[in-house]
Amino acid sequence: MRWLDALARKARPGDTAAVADRMAETYDASSRDNYARALEICGPLAQAGVARAQNNIGACFSEGLGVERDLKLAAQWLNPAAAAGDAVGQRNCTALHFKGDRVEQDYARAMELYRASAAQGDGPAQDMLSWMLFEDEVADPDYIAAREFSERADGQAMLGAALHLGAGVAGDPVEAFVWLTRGCAGGSAHAGQFNQAVRATLTGQIADTERRAAAPLPEPPS
Repeated sequence: MRWLDALARKARPGDTAAVADRMAETYDASSRDNYARALEICGPLAQAGVARAQNNIGACFSEGLGVERDLKLAAQWLNPAAAAGDAVGQRNCTALHFKGDRVEQDYARAMELYRASAAQGDGPAQDMLSWMLFEDEVADPDYIAAREFSERADGQAMLGAALHLGAGVAGDPVEAFVWLTRGCAGGSAHAGQFNQAVRATLTGQIADTERRAAAPLPEPPS
């Protein structure tokens, strides 16, 4: 495959805007189930150290999307993504530790990575962490924290839906699409219910909006 050849070449991702543009292309390709194209785009970025691109390649190897499933290669790409602090990479790497897939089964490490991912607003990590803190199977129970993470788990999807419907806030289809796209990238099923409907209302703004959605969230004030 051409994307494998790209991995062997030294990538020069350019400035932040250029990287965001390329990542938006990968999301568009994967949304159409064209994982081979998404991997081709991600390859040079991942080789150059772009953590989200490393995560995307690792996730494809983990799930067998566009490539043959290979958990060893998945771990090779997800580990650096998690180490770089990418929230989705941390969550996907956690799944390997939790299951013991090609890495040592380590619940303590899994909890550490889930907490790091959840703290950055990753909905599926928040949801999983909530379950782990409630079930008392792999961690000491913490029912207050479990409820908090459960309530936060679909926050991006809820904000996007509110902006789409004008419920409690002024309707804003562009901002709605940004938050719903982020929710979809994070694995929120709720975001997917609204995302395509909002996308259909946009004209000439999709590329810029997807670029914004792909950009990292701003750091919270200290």
